[in-house]
Amino acid sequence: EDIYLAIEGEQKVCRMEAPDYKDYPAAFYVQEAVDNEYRNSGLEGISYYKDGIVFIGSQREANLWQYKLDGTMVSKISLSDFASEIAGLCYDPEGNWLWITDSNRAKLYVCTVEGELLATYDLSGIENAESVCVDRDRNCVWVGSDEEFPKLYRYSFVF
Repeated sequence: EDIYLAIEGEQKVCRMEAPDYKDYPAAFYVQEAVDNEYRNSGLEGISYYKDGIVFIGSQREANLWQYKLDGTMVSKISLSDFASEIAGLCYDPEGNWLWITDSNRAKLYVCTVEGELLATYDLSGIENAESVCVDRDRNCVWVGSDEEFPKLYRYSFVF
């Protein structure tokens, strides 16, 4: 399957085509982030949702967009009521939840796809929690750090 990447400084989503995954041409831009000059406070998290739609999160204003893979914006909400940013983002289809890391506040949030906060977990042991992946097969959540010597942390969960 193809992989989609959020390119922060350029506010674009790129597509790496399977099976080679060599190049990553722009698939589309998040125009609001471009127009408002988000620069290095822009896109960080991206996760496939369903039916050809991805969630995209930003550092600035903790914005959460849904975009079709053809570049059509579906929706936008802000999670700034509880988050200072969306650094990492993972859609969990089994719970129909979004898992979000906020490295500024050292938190892991679980919320509905509509943005309603369900749970908050402390990540203060991680210097800069910038990515998240739900692994139900192993009953855990993986959180990646973006620091001088990056690390991958495993948090056990009972789902």
